[in-house]
Amino acid sequence: MHITGGQARGLRIETPPGNITRPTTDRVRESVFAILRDLIPDAQVIDLYAGSGSLGLEAASRGAEHVTWVEKHPATAALISQNFARLAPAGVTTRGAVKTQEVLSFLRGSGPESADLVFADPPYDKMRKNEELQELLRTMEQSRILKEDGILILEVGGRTRPVLPNPWNLMRKEEYGSTAILFLDYSE
Repeated sequence: MHITGGQARGLRIETPPGNITRPTTDRVRESVFAILRDLIPDAQVIDLYAGSGSLGLEAASRGAEHVTWVEKHPATAALISQNFARLAPAGVTTRGAVKTQEVLSFLRGSGPESADLVFADPPYDKMRKNEELQELLRTMEQSRILKEDGILILEVGGRTRPVLPNPWNLMRKEEYGSTAILFLDYSE
């Protein structure tokens, strides 16, 4: 797995051994970032269920101002920190923070932190039940984690048929084999 664009293009991303994570493939990341191209520079980004951290690392390489990764597994969070440190020699100046905690706990305690872009790549089996997806979206809305014109980029299994609670809107959906990427915003 490699960074697909920006200053650190081609840099190898180390991933945790085993099946703790399901990293977003290079092809899907490249496609998503082509869609978001003009929104990345100087953006505040949060990478929920970060896993390998590849989405946040990609945003950093492409000019995001700040990236926060949220990953509950301590060893995996440490690997994200190591990968992030490897971006500096490539000229990446993005500031970043890795939070080792569960996503809903982070959202409930996030306070004033808000983002232009939030990536969420939860375990597919967790989001098959619409109740869990709706809980995530309600908690995100309550936390005000997205800025007014912010976008949530949610990765789900291609067979997932989400029911979005108000005020969430599906702006765009892209499918890549067994993966679907949903671009969501909300309006009050």
